[in-house]
Amino acid sequence: AKALRERAKQWGGGAKPSGDAARLIAKSWPDAVAKRRKAQGSDYLLASGEAARLDPDDRLAKADWIVVADSIGSAKGVRVSLAAPISEADVLKFSPPELAETAKFDPKTGKFTARRVSRIGAIILNEQPLPKPSGEAARQALADALAEHGFGILGSAKLVESYCRRLQFAGSIDNGLPEWTPAALALSAPEWLLAGTGTTLPKPSDVVAALDAHLGWADTQRLNTLAPKSVNLPNGRKALIDWLDEKAPLVEAKVQELYGLTEHPAVGKGGTPITLSLLSPAGRPVAITKDIGGFWIGGYLDMAKDMRARYPKHDWPENPSTAKPHEGRTKARLAKD
Repeated sequence: AKALRERAKQWGGGAKPSGDAARLIAKSWPDAVAKRRKAQGSDYLLASGEAARLDPDDRLAKADWIVVADSIGSAKGVRVSLAAPISEADVLKFSPPELAETAKFDPKTGKFTARRVSRIGAIILNEQPLPKPSGEAARQALADALAEHGFGILGSAKLVESYCRRLQFAGSIDNGLPEWTPAALALSAPEWLLAGTGTTLPKPSDVVAALDAHLGWADTQRLNTLAPKSVNLPNGRKALIDWLDEKAPLVEAKVQELYGLTEHPAVGKGGTPITLSLLSPAGRPVAITKDIGGFWIGGYLDMAKDMRARYPKHDWPENPSTAKPHEGRTKARLAKD
């Protein structure tokens, strides 16, 4: 100790020490400053964000502000073993408060809340509510909510998952396509989705457009070719392909919409047949096939017998492969047209 004292004198050039330890620590290590959480109690919050506790019987436990020189424990909660009191005026002198705007997005209500906060590190001195957040604060709040809750907060969870499934399927055929997951996309949303959004939430169509832009024009064309969003039915309707079903790729269509179809629709350069779920005029599943040509001369015959009894007003031709497709009109309406 004597040797260290002599060396300190040499470093100081013979100057005498001045000031106190609390001020020195607060000036040198601002994160060591701590404020008592409640008017009564011995729990403190450090500017670093750590929770700290003094023994209730410690004489310092009555101080509103302290500087922590030593502590024991983990980041979840440390016990202060060495500290000194400091005035709020000195704290503000060495660590001028920062004004910041914070915002949160509530997935349940779909609304933002905002506050203007005066703080020293993690210690909040005062705060006031704002009518609405700025664009940057809103984007950060939405980014945080997406990272925690996913695209369900935008009503786009299935849409994004379907996009990723399509990309996964297309990537199994074309190795040049990237591999995306909904979780990874949610974390990277500030880069490809949230630029310029502010408090206006992206609509599902906005999410799709942003995904295509993020993927790039060339890769989007390859994706749409290998794993399209929809398929054209014989009656002219563009039917969406379900890429999330366990039988995916799957398309639901009324039996009458498929009349005249002889070549089974497929994706992935024609190597993967689309599962066709055939529906009754009431929209209930009545058959499923991956071979429409074989179905017309096989399963359709038994199904048609049952359908003629249940839906006698609709047409159930003997040879559906040559019949005219339509959206499921009755025979009477077909006759008028």
